[in-house]
Amino acid sequence: MLDLIQTRRDLHQISEIGLEEFKTQAYLLDVIEKLTTGKDFVQVRTWQTGILVYLQGSQPERTIGWRTDIDGLPIVEQTGLPFASQH
Repeated sequence: MLDLIQTRRDLHQISEIGLEEFKTQAYLLDVIEKLTTGKDFVQVRTWQTGILVYLQGSQPERTIGWRTDIDGLPIVEQTGLPFASQH
């Protein structure tokens, strides 16, 4: 089972600026692989640091898209939280 709070904290710790999200992409690809292993209706494609997960549905004439940014801001975090950005 996926722990969404822990996943968000993990991603926050490894935040990277745009087009340099190599650790973020690797982390997300690992999560996606764990969630989709054995699912023949899933296709994963990558380019640079982007990821496309295509789910083949039962109605090919309909498409739903969901987009998200994975880059962080180039700032120094001073929250003192245990999951503060390491970059």
